[in-house]
Amino acid sequence: MRDSVRGIFLAPAQLKGQKCEAHFTRRPHLNEKSIDENLHRYEEAPPKSVGGFSKQGHCIMAFLSVPQDAFALVFQNAQANKIKFMNLRGQKMRYGRGQIYRYYLQEEQDEEPT
Repeated sequence: MRDSVRGIFLAPAQLKGQKCEAHFTRRPHLNEKSIDENLHRYEEAPPKSVGGFSKQGHCIMAFLSVPQDAFALVFQNAQANKIKFMNLRGQKMRYGRGQIYRYYLQEEQDEEPT
């Protein structure tokens, strides 16, 4: 069973070539049904991040939340090695840690890394 993907950074320049490992975690409160039922809570206080990352030796470990109703699809694609590119957006690393605000999983790279 594989609930993670491994690779290297293509960007930003200061991380280019560095190893990365991303682990996915099921989050039932992110399901579409749960969000619809509790929409007022999300509008009042939206989540600040969908995960985090930390430097672990020569590798950066990312921990990403996945809605439980989408986890099976992500898990299948990870097992089949279909996830070729991951785009992470988050805060600058500080003291070897940071938060991830959003991420994208892709089979093909559709644009040049910035």
